[in-house]
Amino acid sequence: MRRPGVRRPRFGERRSCDRATCLPINRKKVAMMHTYRELIIGGVLVAPIISYAATALVIFLLLRPLLHRIGFARLFSNPSLAELSVYVSMFGLLTLFL
Repeated sequence: MRRPGVRRPRFGERRSCDRATCLPINRKKVAMMHTYRELIIGGVLVAPIISYAATALVIFLLLRPLLHRIGFARLFSNPSLAELSVYVSMFGLLTLFL
């Protein structure tokens, strides 16, 4: 059964299945992709995940005194594990949105 609004691919085109719909992609058009920005230090390419981890660590170290002032450690039975969870959450968000 044919879905309304979706045309069949022509010769030389291929289908790209995206969630509920499959849309044809023309080979002449460039598909959008997430590009990672590499960090270059002294001519050496550093993987983007390393820069995300370092950024998350700097943000966490700046946030840590504030967490101690508001009594973050008293809310959990294992405060170091809770702090690690905050770091991992920040790292994941940086990786997702940058």
